[in-house]
Amino acid sequence: MVSDDAATPADYGYDDDQHGYLHVCSKCFQLYERDRPDGLNQKCNCQPRDTEKWPGADFNERAMLCRCCGLDVLPSGSRWAPFFCSACGHFVMAVDVWNRRLVIPIGRHSLMHTWLPSTVLPSPAKGEVNLDELAESLTATLQTVSQAMDQLWKWNRTIMKPNLKHLGLKGDIPLSQYIEAVAAEKSGLSTRLEAFEGLCRLFQPKPRARRG
Repeated sequence: MVSDDAATPADYGYDDDQHGYLHVCSKCFQLYERDRPDGLNQKCNCQPRDTEKWPGADFNERAMLCRCCGLDVLPSGSRWAPFFCSACGHFVMAVDVWNRRLVIPIGRHSLMHTWLPSTVLPSPAKGEVNLDELAESLTATLQTVSQAMDQLWKWNRTIMKPNLKHLGLKGDIPLSQYIEAVAAEKSGLSTRLEAFEGLCRLFQPKPRARRG
């Protein structure tokens, strides 16, 4: 967390003009909106989703909380939107580089992970494209991203429960209230590193059962 005594919601990515209608759901812990003048309210998993996409959006979401620490507000709605705040994102990238493969994706789009050492990069101008390797790499990335998204939603619920409990917040609350409480808190909440350690434990492969 930010330790500066003068920490404000803006330090955690909150902007009242952009996020003023958002609330934290007390059941699924996702963000949702109420009473937008344009009627294009963001929905959480507890609500029926709109079937028609908003103008200029890849999916109907304006903002989300970091999928690791749950402390930072991130822009969303684009397939290029990251899952993590800057600090948690660097932790995730370090794990992927160390393992030389995609363990925890930083976002939805497969091209967000081409920095990985094992990623096959197409170079048609040089005639170096191996279509089989490229297809295999992209398929593996897409499968990892799809499977990881379920784990990230699971971790979001895991980290948000203690965050809200420690802050003494109950029920559906405005996002502004949550972020203000986070910014004012000086101790007790899990740090980003502690949250990341928990996230890594969730992504560790389970040992295979021994055959009798």
